[in-house]
Amino acid sequence: MKESPCPVCGSTNLFRSPEVSAGGGYAPNQLPGLGTFWLATNFRVLLCKDCGLMRSFASKEAREKVTESKKWERI
Repeated sequence: MKESPCPVCGSTNLFRSPEVSAGGGYAPNQLPGLGTFWLATNFRVLLCKDCGLMRSFASKEAREKVTESKKWERI
């Protein structure tokens, strides 16, 4: 994930989270069909301290599965 200035305010005062689970089970699955049967995939969150914009970035493993997944539609 390449950090670039915030697209809303142009700030470079950005913070990145550690990898977090995309959910599933009792939580909403943020990246359906891109994990395994037993384990959701991960993503990171990028937060702009100045305006509060949060952006999510899927893991490389999740991105590699998206073209074959029946749960995602290319637009």
